[in-house]
Amino acid sequence: MARAFRWEGDAAVAHLDELELEALADGATAVITILGEEPGAAVTGTDAVLPELSGGPTSSGGASAEDDLHARFEALTAGLTPSDPELAVDPVDPAELHGGDPALSRLLPAAHTSDVAAARDFAALAHDGIRATKVANLRALVAACERSRESGVMALNPREARQVMAAFTDVRLVLADRLGIHEDHDAERVDAQTSELIRAVERGETLSDADEVALQLGIHHGFVGWMQETLVEALLRH
Repeated sequence: MARAFRWEGDAAVAHLDELELEALADGATAVITILGEEPGAAVTGTDAVLPELSGGPTSSGGASAEDDLHARFEALTAGLTPSDPELAVDPVDPAELHGGDPALSRLLPAAHTSDVAAARDFAALAHDGIRATKVANLRALVAACERSRESGVMALNPREARQVMAAFTDVRLVLADRLGIHEDHDAERVDAQTSELIRAVERGETLSDADEVALQLGIHHGFVGWMQETLVEALLRH
């Protein structure tokens, strides 16, 4: 189970298990893909074990428990992948992205929502640099997860900590889009829904596929937010 970031010596340090590292890395990799970039080295999790998330049998038809658990892990970031990869490859003008992945309008917002020409000019000048910075930050998070696998300890120097903090923001932006979070009351609704789904699981109820994905996205959103908050606190204490 994760232990919050704390400043120790010259680094922000957190303790994370294999599943948590996989979730963070896969979330960052998915956002890199949404931004239209190659994620680099594949980040997969065949050895991760996800706790039981619904009542009743976990497998049927001869499927192995490992396969079932891996499928459940994949659900954790199922909602993060581009809604239409072909349309998500080249986010030049978010003012015209309504036909593409809607998360791009959060990652690369238009400077002028009422002036398409001005928004296009801003995108041409600024979005390549913004996207490159975001991808670099997300890759820093993936790299931090990779090197933490054996020890379960993520140690970030000040520069890496700032990059990871920014990467957490972008992962949360995409999760918020998938969860329909636009205002504070939407976040409260998602928190309440996630809590109710957790209680349903604890009662042994079997969730629908849609509720399963909503649960995983809600948990992921809360987890990344908590990790970001503790990282900010660690940096402030530095």
